[in-house]
Amino acid sequence: MGLKEAWKALVNKPQIPPLPNLYNGVVIKQGFPVYDYYNQELNVLRYATLDDIYSIVRLIMKTAAMIPLEPYRITNKNAKAEYDYLVKSADYSTKGMIKLRKVKSAAMDELPENDPLSLLLDNPNPLYSKTEFLEGCYNYRLITGNTYIYTPKLEFGPNAGKPMEMWLMPTQFTNPVITQTFPKSITKYQLRLFGIIDIPLEEILHLRYFNPQFNVLGNELIGLSPLQALSRVAQRSQSENDYQVAGFQNGGASGILSVEGVEDTNGATFGKMKKDFYQEGSGTINARKVLFMGQPATFTQMGLSPVDMEVIESQKITFKRICNAYGVSDIL
Repeated sequence: MGLKEAWKALVNKPQIPPLPNLYNGVVIKQGFPVYDYYNQELNVLRYATLDDIYSIVRLIMKTAAMIPLEPYRITNKNAKAEYDYLVKSADYSTKGMIKLRKVKSAAMDELPENDPLSLLLDNPNPLYSKTEFLEGCYNYRLITGNTYIYTPKLEFGPNAGKPMEMWLMPTQFTNPVITQTFPKSITKYQLRLFGIIDIPLEEILHLRYFNPQFNVLGNELIGLSPLQALSRVAQRSQSENDYQVAGFQNGGASGILSVEGVEDTNGATFGKMKKDFYQEGSGTINARKVLFMGQPATFTQMGLSPVDMEVIESQKITFKRICNAYGVSDIL
């Protein structure tokens, strides 16, 4: 049963409850480990709610999506291996680039525009354009460390067995099923929405970052998200934003006003004085505003402004640290 049919069969079932945490973001569901269940959802939430992370990821994914994809057919595996080595060596000298082009010509041939693979890359599915699809691919990998692409295969015709569409899987609800033998390997994938749907291994393209966290549960086969390394920095960024918002909304108590010569602090006169004071001084537009009165009074300052607390400078440092983790310039 394909993914679409399985989805229709499960869509009306009640949603599965939150899974209990087991170890390092791994939980057990129906005997299978579900990797990074909480981390992935938290990373998506951070991307959607923290402006610094959103702006950095958006810059990278939109820039990367503009790079054209040129499909090739490998004609010489040995030359292809040499080409991959030269690409990783990053020799951009004139001599290095000439050699790279020569080895590339010997290793592969560019596919024509009407080739099925070229057409599939230009039109991945009816819902997303090529640019939108590529942006989604880079987005998921940048925020969760993984990109899962569902490629259902044609069952009949001259192109039987070849993918007919490409769909982005929601990374926070997709996980591989990993063997418990060594070396570990992925046997299939699962979509966890309104139930659990098994997807064959050959119908998923899994793009991931390297993960050095080897353990008995096989976390090394799940990409390491940059936001996992930035978890504490992300919390700091959120706290800085919350402080700024609270400061702009109400400013907090900026001081204490002690009226001299008033003995009855509970009287109607003093009550009206306080009421008038708060009416003129409350609201966002009057945040941290100090009002004047027609009677002798003493003012005692309370609290510090965001500038006094160096929150703005702290935000700059936090933003630079996030940029460093993603390998981009904070100036851009």
